[in-house]
Amino acid sequence: MKTLHKLTLLGFILLSTQTAMAKDNTILTLTNSNYLSKLLTSDKPVLVKFWASWCRPCRTMTPKFHSAAKTLKGKVTFAQLNVDEQKQVAARYQIRSLPTMILFNKDKILNKTVGSLSQKQIEAFVKNSLK
Repeated sequence: MKTLHKLTLLGFILLSTQTAMAKDNTILTLTNSNYLSKLLTSDKPVLVKFWASWCRPCRTMTPKFHSAAKTLKGKVTFAQLNVDEQKQVAARYQIRSLPTMILFNKDKILNKTVGSLSQKQIEAFVKNSLK
């Protein structure tokens, strides 16, 4: 029982952290209903992180993703999409492993990567994809 309580508390803390970080206006939260309009109306490329709350590598990468968003602010729009809550979009892009990041220009995929990356690796992925 104690283990279940600890896991539940840890999950709540991690979700609260994810939500608080998303409120810094650096990262857009995409949903089934708004993702396409966000991609099509952005004047910059959009890097979307597909994640889930139960995914440990996703949670590990979150602060690095936010740091990269601050570093690349003005050049690329950063967004995230929870695959458990937004199954239609995840299915459309055939997301099978987490975390997955896709760099879009409008609704066109420029590049895709799977797995947890460091801040430097995220920045390099974006820069190399835009060459």
